[in-house]
Amino acid sequence: MVQRKPGALRNGAPFVEMPVGFRELQDQVPRRPGGDREMVDVLSLALHHDEQAALCAVDMALQAGVATKTHALNLLHRLVNGI
Repeated sequence: MVQRKPGALRNGAPFVEMPVGFRELQDQVPRRPGGDREMVDVLSLALHHDEQAALCAVDMALQAGVATKTHALNLLHRLVNGI
C-alpha cells in the first residue's frame, strides 16, 4: 500500500514500531522534493534484502551524513557483496 501511496508516510501510524535508523531517515528524507517516494524506496529495501543489512546500510548512510536512497543502496550492495 505504501508503495502506491507515498503520502501515507506523513500519517506515520503504520510506522510507529520502525527501527530507529529508519525513523531517523524518515525525519530527514521526506523534507526534500520527492522525499516521500525516496523513503518508500528505502523501506522497500527491507522487502528485497535482509532487513538487518538494509538497516545497517541506512545507519551507515546516516552516520556519513548522506541520508539518501542512492547512498543507502550503494552501502547495502557493498554489505551484501562483501566489498
